[in-house]
Amino acid sequence: MLENAPQAVSQFFGPDAAQLGDELCEEEGIGYAECDLNKCVEAKQLHDVVGGYQGYDIFDLKITRKRDAPVEWR
Repeated sequence: MLENAPQAVSQFFGPDAAQLGDELCEEEGIGYAECDLNKCVEAKQLHDVVGGYQGYDIFDLKITRKRDAPVEWR
């Protein structure tokens, strides 16, 4: 199954995650796509550029100043 899977794919995706333009699969070439920059405006309005969307339910940072003992493999 893995031997038949493509090893390299080049694609273009728009801000709505839809595929745009050419797709190159296991071949050399130049891919072309037209991108409507007006479609990017809505996505940019929803993006928090100052990073206020840290997702505290996913990310967790803890700093401990105590020195941990080295690991001993037996």
